[in-house]
Amino acid sequence: MRKIVIGGLVLGALAMVACDDKPSGGNAMPSASASAAPPPSAAAAAPSASAKPEPEKAKKAEGPKDHKALLKAMAEAWGTHDAKKVAGLYAEDGTITRPGRPELKGREAIEKRLGENFAAFKDLTIVPGRTWEKDKHTVVFEWVDKGTNTGDWPEIGIPKATNKPFAVVGASWVEVNDEGFIKTERNYLDGPTLFGQIMEDKKNPVRAAINTPPDGMTDYESPAMKAKEAKDEKEKAELTKVMAEEKKNLEVEDKVIGHMNAGKPDEALKLVADDVKYADYTMEKDVSGKKTFGEFVHKWFTAFPDIKTKSTASFVDGDFVIEEFEYTGTQKGALGSIKPTNKTATFHQLEVDQFKDGKLVKAWVYGNNGELLTQLGVAAPGTAPSTAPSAKPAAK
Repeated sequence: MRKIVIGGLVLGALAMVACDDKPSGGNAMPSASASAAPPPSAAAAAPSASAKPEPEKAKKAEGPKDHKALLKAMAEAWGTHDAKKVAGLYAEDGTITRPGRPELKGREAIEKRLGENFAAFKDLTIVPGRTWEKDKHTVVFEWVDKGTNTGDWPEIGIPKATNKPFAVVGASWVEVNDEGFIKTERNYLDGPTLFGQIMEDKKNPVRAAINTPPDGMTDYESPAMKAKEAKDEKEKAELTKVMAEEKKNLEVEDKVIGHMNAGKPDEALKLVADDVKYADYTMEKDVSGKKTFGEFVHKWFTAFPDIKTKSTASFVDGDFVIEEFEYTGTQKGALGSIKPTNKTATFHQLEVDQFKDGKLVKAWVYGNNGELLTQLGVAAPGTAPSTAPSAKPAAK
């Protein structure tokens, strides 16, 4: 199923994200033995006339030492809109991807795109939300991308600056290499919502601006990481219990996916809490309560009877299961105001699910409806996404 402004890292978040959605719907101490050795003889000390000094070895470039240091470095670079410094926090061949958009690869391409974003949105900022850490290489960041469209950008569908603000919730799955540079950032932000806010279309309303992270700015460090740093056996035992609970949560998640792929949504709904909260940031509103959530799920199965869900990456962090999904299905029924197209589409989302007592109690979903709309032929590339109907069933 689906306090400092930082930026970069999520820069992908924004670098290509916010605005790149073409509307489409120390020295070592010497050893004791070394210090006790007799001094070299004069002959040995005298350098040979033909001897040449050895060239110094180039120091290996290193990035921030951990995820927190990475965020701090991003904050400093982003605060001055220094595109070059932000891009320098990515590996030389680092990439930024977003569902439905071309890949950005390499520092030069990232820097260029950032410069374009800064030019079109002079006050562009990203406010950090929650952080989930899997290990020293993998982290997921939630953020709010916000700014005012103060510049023209015809290439992406903004022929003339609207001078209107936007604020959209997004998230990034980040992979860091051994040197501390970002090698991959997969970010999720809904382009149609962004464009719908700066180019309003009353016939196709989008989610209202969200200026601060809706669930705060908590930093979650996985119990597995904490266990390695545990100071005593009691702490280790407590963390072991948490990790056992994590395993159960992942099993519940897998069962839900299994029922969905078997075409049995009602079985999946048995694993959902009665007061479930479902916040999909590609939709105008959240969904609350099992009954309403069930109706939402059934509308999806009506639109895509053969829809299948594939997990492409995941990890567990306490009560949370963080997972990237790929969905594939053929639109045989109406999807909101979109009539059946009989076209097969594949789209992607990042989802954070929270569990309690073996049931799903809350979910946060990040994606880009432009990816699905384009495949259905509802919004052709180069036309304002705000003119396209929502790609999600209406929520009550």
